[in-house]
Amino acid sequence: MPLHFNSSIKQCSEVKLCIWLVDDDVCSSELLSPLLSAEANVDYPRIFCSALSLLVTLRQEPPPDAVLLDVQMSVMDGIEAIRPIKDLAPSTKVFILTNFFDDRHKKSALAAGASGFLLKRNSPTHIVAAIRALPAHLNSHCQTHVVAPQ
Repeated sequence: MPLHFNSSIKQCSEVKLCIWLVDDDVCSSELLSPLLSAEANVDYPRIFCSALSLLVTLRQEPPPDAVLLDVQMSVMDGIEAIRPIKDLAPSTKVFILTNFFDDRHKKSALAAGASGFLLKRNSPTHIVAAIRALPAHLNSHCQTHVVAPQ
């Protein structure tokens, strides 16, 4: 089932959104990165191959608006990384990004503080729209509802 958005998403389109990707699968990163970079009003400067490298960077640099976090990674998986990310960057929206929908992973991710659960097969436009749909410090006037895949 695709994500659905109401028309208020257009109100947010002028705000440049900073998104970082964390995925230990180089092929996946190489596929998604140029597609997200091509999205209008998206600043996509950083890709990390591990949650640990992201956490080091969050201690040293201003945080992004959103982090797309692969659910299955070595050393520290995406669900384990949510709480430390939110501790370092409370206003950053964390989205789990995965190849396969798993209700247990979704529930665990949301319980840990994730803002959403997205499938990698979603188009970059839908991924960006899901991020913009949530109120944030840069676009709190948005009141868009996201329906996740069931």
